[in-house]
Amino acid sequence: MTARMTKSVTTKSVTRVDNRFVIAPQIWQILMMLGPLLWSKDSLMSILATNTLLQVVVGLHVSHAIWKGRRFEEIYRIYLPFLVSYAFCDEKMMQVNIVMSLNGLFTTLDATINSQLFNLAGQIVVLQVFFPYEQISAIKGLIINHLVDQWLEDIGELKSLDQIDCNLFSILITNCFMMNGKNIPNYFLVLKGTLLSLIMVITINHILVKFNKSLTHSLILLTNIGTLFPIFVNLMIDFSRETIKSPIMWLIHFIQESQIRQFIICGWASILITFIPLVLLFKSKISLNTSRKIWHFMIFLLIVKPFKLDPEFVKIALCGTIPCFLTVEYIRYLKIEPYGTQLDTFLRSFADHRDQKGPLIVSYIYLITGISIPLLLFDSPVGLISLGVGDSLASIVGKKIGRVKWLGTAKTVEGTIAFIAGTTIISLILKYYLNYFSTVSVFDILLLCSAGGILEGNSELNDNILIPIFMVSMEKILTH
Repeated sequence: MTARMTKSVTTKSVTRVDNRFVIAPQIWQILMMLGPLLWSKDSLMSILATNTLLQVVVGLHVSHAIWKGRRFEEIYRIYLPFLVSYAFCDEKMMQVNIVMSLNGLFTTLDATINSQLFNLAGQIVVLQVFFPYEQISAIKGLIINHLVDQWLEDIGELKSLDQIDCNLFSILITNCFMMNGKNIPNYFLVLKGTLLSLIMVITINHILVKFNKSLTHSLILLTNIGTLFPIFVNLMIDFSRETIKSPIMWLIHFIQESQIRQFIICGWASILITFIPLVLLFKSKISLNTSRKIWHFMIFLLIVKPFKLDPEFVKIALCGTIPCFLTVEYIRYLKIEPYGTQLDTFLRSFADHRDQKGPLIVSYIYLITGISIPLLLFDSPVGLISLGVGDSLASIVGKKIGRVKWLGTAKTVEGTIAFIAGTTIISLILKYYLNYFSTVSVFDILLLCSAGGILEGNSELNDNILIPIFMVSMEKILTH
């Protein structure tokens, strides 16, 4: 009996310790998430006090969390769309984005079409009641968001991408599709047009496969990509305001008119031709984690100086690279002949545990997206620094010498210190030698890097998206 009592006491003690471990990272995340909001508390409190729609949506998220008892990361459903909208968007887009955060909130993972339509109708009603302005474009956005979210859930099987990932990515893509107006920069037109073109090609291929299953891996699908994609790009990118209307001819002229752009392309080609074989040659002699982080650092080197030489050209290149990466993943995903199997073997050799969970390999898409968003939105290198330097140092240092783990996580305090130190030093170098962070003080840089590092060490959400979006939004709020 004594032994049973001792065992019972021990079990209760472990339970208490485990609970403390589980709660600890949530507290750290809350503290970091409150940072940028407290910095602009007067403006934020005004929005919270006057914006009924925001109050309702936050209330629905809180009710859902209490009712379902979902994991803490669910809070990012509303936090990230609101933070980015608050920092970068007008009032209309803020309303639409926070309503889109409700997508799939009260439906199950295997929800029927009727329940999904009911969820979409509920979003439209909420928007209509609490923000009855420009409803046609807003409803179009909600429908696009719903379709993209369902598409991501289907292809990722809610393994490669969970519901939160699908929700956040669908909001980003919907925002891209909703961009209209004469003042939209050319690089956003490129991103919007290329994404639409890729979706159209994928849709055509899907219809072909549906009617003839034998075409699933065939060369016909690859031929469609190679022929239809350039044609659609030429049609879907709206360069009507430019002297040269054809996007492809405009790009050729755009590159030819500047020696700096030609120099950048030659530099990129030289680095890639030299670097890729070296990584593959020494891959067997280094760990998987180190080989993955080398790619992060290489992208940092490829972009950080060229962006200062010609930011518009680098932005256009990034906006074209994202659809290219998606195309590569589409070919690998379907194993389309003759390159699909080889691509799958190559990319799987760099896949981590997250990529092994489902059919998609999303790490490199997360990486290019996380790097691009701050540069496109705010000319900010925080994505480059946090992923190319901070995340790489945190991972390598944490695995090599890390001993003290953050409570409730597998990440180490030593890794976080390396993240903060590395990103702070690089940020200061970029500030004084390349004129990045021209409107941000040294103290704000330290604050920004510290908050990003601590959040990276305590969150289970994919940090290739979370940290750049958090840091660029915080940078914008600190600046203004």
